[in-house]
Amino acid sequence: MESGAGGFHQYECSHQQFVQWLKPPNRFWKCNVDTAFMDEEGKSGFGACLRDDTGEFMMAKTGWMNAVLRVKEGEAHAILQSLLWLTNQNIPNVLLNQIVNR
Repeated sequence: MESGAGGFHQYECSHQQFVQWLKPPNRFWKCNVDTAFMDEEGKSGFGACLRDDTGEFMMAKTGWMNAVLRVKEGEAHAILQSLLWLTNQNIPNVLLNQIVNR
């Protein structure tokens, strides 16, 4: 891990995964959710990206917690936090897509 500009950390990934985004049906929004685990720092996090049915970016959310979770627990936490966020934003007709690394 290296410290970058503004105190941000850069992490080196050991693999790359290319995912093709598929748009949702008309009048639906799509929220892609992913998790992150920083074992050395003792943190787990998530990110959610919301797009409309044309693929236009609408909004995003990220969050961290000071705990290292197991993968399935982290994914469940990310889904829960994303659903709470979408509910608080009063966003109807959302398809949730969890990004899973194998």
